[in-house]
Amino acid sequence: IMTLALFLVLQKHTCLQRDLVDWIFKEVYQREVYPPTPPGNLRMVSQAQVACGPESKRESQRFQPDVHFLDETDGKSIVLMFENKFGAPLTENQPVKYIRELARNQPSGLVLVVPRSQVQHYAQRCRTLCAVEFGDLKDMPNETNGFFCRDGCWKFVYFLSWEDLIEHLCGQIPQCGDLTESDVAKYDVAQLEGI
Repeated sequence: IMTLALFLVLQKHTCLQRDLVDWIFKEVYQREVYPPTPPGNLRMVSQAQVACGPESKRESQRFQPDVHFLDETDGKSIVLMFENKFGAPLTENQPVKYIRELARNQPSGLVLVVPRSQVQHYAQRCRTLCAVEFGDLKDMPNETNGFFCRDGCWKFVYFLSWEDLIEHLCGQIPQCGDLTESDVAKYDVAQLEGI
C-alpha cells in the first residue's frame, strides 16, 4: 500500500517526482567536484504497471522493484530503483540482481526505503551481499547511509528512511506551483504519513 501511495503522489505531482530524483543524486554524490545529474527525461514505472502491462511475463522473470525510473532517451536504461522494505527480508533478487539491472552507461542506483529504526540492519545486510558478489565497495561521504559497488561501472545503494522521505517531500510542497496545487500536494503527502 505504501509503495502504491508513494507512486501515485509522485505521479500526480511531477514537481515532487523530479525533486526527489534530483535530491537522491545530490545526497549520493555530495562530495563530487562535478556531481553527475540524472537524465532530464525520466519515466516512472510502478511494480503494478509492470505486472499488468503487455510485457509482464518477460519482466516478471527478471525483477520487479517497487518503483523505477527509465531514461526516456533509450526507453530501457534504469537510472533509479526504489524498493520499500518494512521488516520483510530481502528477496533472492535484492540487492544484487537489482543492481545488475541498472544502467551501465550512466550513474544509476538502488534506493531502499525503510523505517528509520531498520536502516542499519538493511545497510549491513546489503553491504554483505554486495561485497560477496561485487567485491569492490566504496563508502559514501559524510556518513550517509550507502555505498557504491562496481558492476562494470560504479552504482550506488542508498538507504533512506520513510520518515526522511516524507519530511523531504513536505519541504518541497511550496515549490509545487500555485496555492491550490500546493494545498493538494500537502494533503496527498499527509496521507503518506498516515499509512
